[in-house]
Amino acid sequence: MSSGDQGPITVVDVTAGTTTKVTLGIFSGLPDPTWTLTAEQSNQLSALLAGLRRADGVAPMGGLGYHGFTIVGVDGTFVAFQGIVSHTSDPAYLLVDPQRSAEQFLLDTGRSHLTSEEIAAVNETLAESGTS
Repeated sequence: MSSGDQGPITVVDVTAGTTTKVTLGIFSGLPDPTWTLTAEQSNQLSALLAGLRRADGVAPMGGLGYHGFTIVGVDGTFVAFQGIVSHTSDPAYLLVDPQRSAEQFLLDTGRSHLTSEEIAAVNETLAESGTS
């Protein structure tokens, strides 16, 4: 069975006290900005991911500059980058996000933790794909 045939992911209801950590991959040689989602934001993200279609393929890799968001929570570890959300925990799978809604959502949750330059760098990349 291909991963594209496994259906949608399960929405996990995150309770208060459970943490979902987000890291914006943007620097090389400096620590990347990190923040924690609220339970409500975690549930919104889980619902957003549950609405995405699974796909086969290889996750995109970033280089210098913006290279995605890493999400670590109760569902495992995900990386949202270039319209793909890859689940890197076992079992590994990809979710297709052509509107880059996960990246935009995560950027929005991090606005109070990010500098205007960091926000602009991500917005520029999202705008290039027509999603900003």
